[in-house]
Amino acid sequence: MLKQLNRCGDNILNVIILDACRADKDNNTWKTKGANAEECSEPAYGKALTSYVRLPTESQFALIFSSDPGTVSFGSKAGENSFFTSALLNHLITPNLTLEEIMRNVQNEILEKSSKRQRPWLNSCLREPFYLNGGL
Repeated sequence: MLKQLNRCGDNILNVIILDACRADKDNNTWKTKGANAEECSEPAYGKALTSYVRLPTESQFALIFSSDPGTVSFGSKAGENSFFTSALLNHLITPNLTLEEIMRNVQNEILEKSSKRQRPWLNSCLREPFYLNGGL
């Protein structure tokens, strides 16, 4: 996905947000247990971020996952946002925060809501601060 985004032209920054780190009791594809009950036994995405992904050094990107590698994230009741999406929406509107500051706030909120069982994960190659809502 990052390789394809890099081919789109003069992109300043690519941001990918994935809130899909869930295990489904009725689907054993991931061979993991739901975070609401037990620890996860295997990563859900395998070799998604490995040496197999080569990007140009001028590329800037941020990959945001709803939970740490090898874990699953808390879902919600039907019709409600997940812990991650709710927290992200709460903090995206805060003006004059960098992406890293927003994600730190999201992480703290989710750690509290999940009794420290879920922590979002940010993987980035940013050369400069990036503001989603204004900037100093």
